[in-house]
Amino acid sequence: MESNNEVILGLRGSGAAEAADVLVRRLGELGHEARSQDHLVFLRFEGKAVAGWEYELGVYDPPEFSAEKILDDLAVRGWITLEAPEWTAAEEAGIRDRLKGLGYVE
Repeated sequence: MESNNEVILGLRGSGAAEAADVLVRRLGELGHEARSQDHLVFLRFEGKAVAGWEYELGVYDPPEFSAEKILDDLAVRGWITLEAPEWTAAEEAGIRDRLKGLGYVE
């Protein structure tokens, strides 16, 4: 049965509350509904109901990096989608020129 569900993500470790706030902000930027309370993140998503899970933050990971790692994990689980950036032709040419200058492409 598919419906609009809420999963609770428990963040553990130093900076968990800050990482939860950053994660909620990033989820919002990606168009996903979420809210935080202390070290918990409540994420709403479409799909099958799932159990919550806990995420242990890296000892030396800043909150922003922890949030990005969690986003990657959520995408792997299929709970969210991460959109790849769409570059203009000029941006792609600039990247290609930088890679040429570094010797990565000919």
